[in-house]
Amino acid sequence: MIYVKRTVPMPGLFKLILDAFMIVMKVQPLKKTTVCEILLDSYKDPALEFLHTPFFRFLKNALDLKTPDFPDLGYFPKYNKTSDGDYVIMTGKDDIKNIGQIVSWNNWTELPWWRTPETREFKGSGDGINQRPGIGKNDKYEMYQPLACRKYSLEYSGQEGHIYGIPTLGYSFELDSYDGVANFGYRYPNPEKALTGHTLSANFRVQFNVPLYPNTGSHLWSYVPTKIVPTFWLDLDVEVQDYALNFFYLAVVVSQKAVFIISIVCLTLSALLTGLIMFKIIKKRHDLKVRTAKKLKTEESIFTNHMSRL
Repeated sequence: MIYVKRTVPMPGLFKLILDAFMIVMKVQPLKKTTVCEILLDSYKDPALEFLHTPFFRFLKNALDLKTPDFPDLGYFPKYNKTSDGDYVIMTGKDDIKNIGQIVSWNNWTELPWWRTPETREFKGSGDGINQRPGIGKNDKYEMYQPLACRKYSLEYSGQEGHIYGIPTLGYSFELDSYDGVANFGYRYPNPEKALTGHTLSANFRVQFNVPLYPNTGSHLWSYVPTKIVPTFWLDLDVEVQDYALNFFYLAVVVSQKAVFIISIVCLTLSALLTGLIMFKIIKKRHDLKVRTAKKLKTEESIFTNHMSRL
């Protein structure tokens, strides 16, 4: 109802009718629900139920009213926790730098609820799972987060570690991601590189707040104090499944160790072969000197015997 009064120009009589309707339907600024209802299951609201009745549809068409079209109330109503919608992403076939870049999400090529082209476009953003290889500590990249319905810029957090034996670099949201002044439209303008660009472990943490402020156009909301009301805290941990983890371990750790061991073996064999060749050359020269010395000694002995007979 507040949405209608704030967005649809209407005479004062209609506003009084809406006020009376909200009083009759017992609409209040704050409503008590369970955590599961506000997050996933949705909850009943008499005003919302009335908006979906045939009688209101008739009034809506007759009076040319505009109301938000949503069947269920809540932050993630009817969200089944297994799907973030349909993605169309680039494979990187033409350019490996474009791998994982989002083309569309839920048949949207841009996000209609943001105001600037930079914030609406998916261009340059991925889903946070598949990223281009070679991301360094000085690089930033965009990630689209469907729960927040917006993009975020991630930067190297200074943390390095190992996940199941695989070396990793840590990236996190920039500190001013929610700063509406320094981060207008939330867009932001390497010696060690990541080998794959794939996410092995992730943590998404965010707090959702609801602003309350008085609305002089409504009797019920005219005395509401201006406040920010924390509603819930969301903390999600993401880990790679075993089959993918084994593949990355084979590709990143085992292959590197195998290449290192093979290089050491090749260097050792080449050193041994070089040493054997040098030994053969030195031995051959030594044998030649020994044979020459024996030959000279034999010739000297023959010469001495010959002189003694004379």
